[in-house]
Amino acid sequence: MKRRVFSLSAALVLLLSAPGLCAAQEREDRTLLGMDAMRAIINEASGERAMHHIMEFVPYVRVRPIEEYKAHFRESEAMVNFAKQYGYSSAEIESYPTTGVQFQATQAELWMVEPEVRKLFDIYDVPLALAGSAPQGEVTAELIDIGMGQPQNINGMDFKGKFVLVGQGGTRQGVQGNVGFIGYNNLRPDDQPDMIGQGGGGGGGGGAQLTNWQVSPRVGRELAGILARGQKVVLKSVIKGETVPGEIELVHMTIAGDGSSRQSIAISCHLHEGYIKQGANDDASGCALTLEAGRAYLALVNQGKLPKPKRTLHFLGVPEISGTNAYLNAHPEIASTMVADLNYDMDGLRLATNGSFWVVHRTPDTFPSYLNDVAQSFVE
Repeated sequence: MKRRVFSLSAALVLLLSAPGLCAAQEREDRTLLGMDAMRAIINEASGERAMHHIMEFVPYVRVRPIEEYKAHFRESEAMVNFAKQYGYSSAEIESYPTTGVQFQATQAELWMVEPEVRKLFDIYDVPLALAGSAPQGEVTAELIDIGMGQPQNINGMDFKGKFVLVGQGGTRQGVQGNVGFIGYNNLRPDDQPDMIGQGGGGGGGGGAQLTNWQVSPRVGRELAGILARGQKVVLKSVIKGETVPGEIELVHMTIAGDGSSRQSIAISCHLHEGYIKQGANDDASGCALTLEAGRAYLALVNQGKLPKPKRTLHFLGVPEISGTNAYLNAHPEIASTMVADLNYDMDGLRLATNGSFWVVHRTPDTFPSYLNDVAQSFVE
């Protein structure tokens, strides 16, 4: 069964929409393309192929090997290899050095040593459990629970040399002298008790000198329950890793226009959101979709079912925000030709499961664009 044909078709509709493209064809009321073009797109576009892309980008959430920082990242190489296979006009990886550095853990384990000995988390099982940068070494300390962490509830508490457990939606304000935070923060802790939120809670942003872990609501509540029964909890954190140089790495691919227009269109996604985190949904799914949209378009052009694009199409798989800025700054001659950017983010999200919904954003009246009507037509 084909998945995501709806979104893939939408991508192609947006790429192709232009005055007069299908004027001679009978139009279907809900689309901007004629029925022949729509049927061709639906028959060619494959959500299964988009899923195959994701499986090559992020086969599982893994600890990124140090070797990838010295060459190219797995996702970048996979995207370029697919594009070359599909017949894109060009496909290349661009890299821009930065002054920043980041820490990549090669070992990180969180243990309970009292009241029993049990491994709670290992980054090779759940990489997101280690929240942010952390000092290397072994830290063993007693755990203290501050719940929501409201200032009025923690006055007089002794945090020196202890791990601090921060509950759902809690704050670290006023906590000093501790060795680290153990946070559990999840948008839906009751529906998803074993899911770990990215950062947030007490787990992230505690500073380079603190050992921060982000645990699941189930484990966080268990630890809080043990403490509430008056038992002592002692945790041990073991962390090893390397500092790697900062870098902006992005993928740039093109489908050349037919030469009749100097204008171009960008189709973007963020292949990376911090190199330590790999996100199958956020946003490898958007990159997988745009890659498949380009493949399907090229296939239909070669079959004579769709015309070549008038405008050159620039596909960008970038680190979120920073990669877009880096590319545009490095290529002002290309940026000056771009009339629109179609950005795809988290296209693998299951709306009902995650309590989300479609939203249409329009440009302000002071900056009118026909793309407003294209987007509204697509959603309707």
